[in-house]
Amino acid sequence: MNRKPDINLMIAGNTQISLIPGITSAGKTPDLTFLTPALDSEILVEGECKSLDVPPMTPDGLPTPSLIARACLGISGLETLVVDGGMGIKPKCAYLHTDLNPARDGRKEMALPQASLAVSTGRYIGKTLLKNGRSIMISESIPGGTTTAQSVLSLLGLDIKTSSSFRINPTNLKSDVIEEMIQRHGIQNDPLKSISRVGDYTQEIALGIISENEDSRIVLSGGTQMATIYYIASSMKLPVDNLEVWTTKQVMKDSRKTMEYLVDPDHLRFSRTDLTKSRFDGIRRFEDGYVKEGAGMGGSMVLAEMEASTERIIKSIDDVYESFM
Repeated sequence: MNRKPDINLMIAGNTQISLIPGITSAGKTPDLTFLTPALDSEILVEGECKSLDVPPMTPDGLPTPSLIARACLGISGLETLVVDGGMGIKPKCAYLHTDLNPARDGRKEMALPQASLAVSTGRYIGKTLLKNGRSIMISESIPGGTTTAQSVLSLLGLDIKTSSSFRINPTNLKSDVIEEMIQRHGIQNDPLKSISRVGDYTQEIALGIISENEDSRIVLSGGTQMATIYYIASSMKLPVDNLEVWTTKQVMKDSRKTMEYLVDPDHLRFSRTDLTKSRFDGIRRFEDGYVKEGAGMGGSMVLAEMEASTERIIKSIDDVYESFM
């Protein structure tokens, strides 16, 4: 895709899965993971945190990837529209209201009791935005999303490991959680049934948007979560000719086999910027495999790389990071 998207659509939401200790690093504590999507939304829309004095951090002290996304979107000039994909805490910025609640814990009950609302919301967005060949980028902020993605794939009978925001993927914990889900719901042959039982609303909104596409280009900006959406869209015979996944080189280094299994390699693109050139340790440590992706970081970096040198990208990232310190 040579032409850049016209808008960044970030679907922000929560799932009760993120409250499981050790399942995600998208928040300093499990409870704070419910605040992360609201803060990411505020960072991308307003350029500041309004619901907390500081941006969300991992337990290791690394900043949210939305800071990098903010810096890179500033270079490309892309504006962000936040869609409420079931946020437990609403952001103090403009966003598209949907009336969705956080996804539930698929080990205990059906995860998405509002599944039909999520799909119809996605279809409405698709009908509204995908006109006259308009191109959109879809990103996400949903702590625990790699676990819900792997859960959906597992219910479809696939033995595939998604990535993790932790440097060391908690694969045993994820497997235990998913095994409980399989015992409750069983293997499903229907992707939408699998999502409604163990997934999150990000997945259904995105699929609803894709289902309305005719000739527009859509970029899924994210890692194994967005690769899962691409795979499901393809398996459902939705239009994927103009569908791409843009991610980070950190995700590709960690999960290349997974990404290339789920996504046609011709439709896969990843960033190449060397973050070790940053002045700040919190940014440089992303290169060590911490966080890896989130809030559209990968797609935003790919866009910035189309227009700017590495030096300019790093300076923009450092300037945004410093402004939040």
